[in-house]
Amino acid sequence: MAMPQQPGRRPRRACRIVCEDGYHRVLSVGLWAVPSLGVVVMVAPAAKSARFDREQAISLRAALDAAIAELPSPTE
Repeated sequence: MAMPQQPGRRPRRACRIVCEDGYHRVLSVGLWAVPSLGVVVMVAPAAKSARFDREQAISLRAALDAAIAELPSPTE
């Protein structure tokens, strides 16, 4: 699903969490919220595993919590 975005405009609060792949090469996972669509987007290199140590996992959790907080509340 393509995310509509204005040309040249970055999503708000986009962040990168540095981690490693299965071969201990450094890579990063991008994460941001798109409140207008009600989704959180996470982008990582294709066909790679992402390994997070404790501190990186805590950073990922904090980034996910922040992105979720930007989304509209579900209607009941």
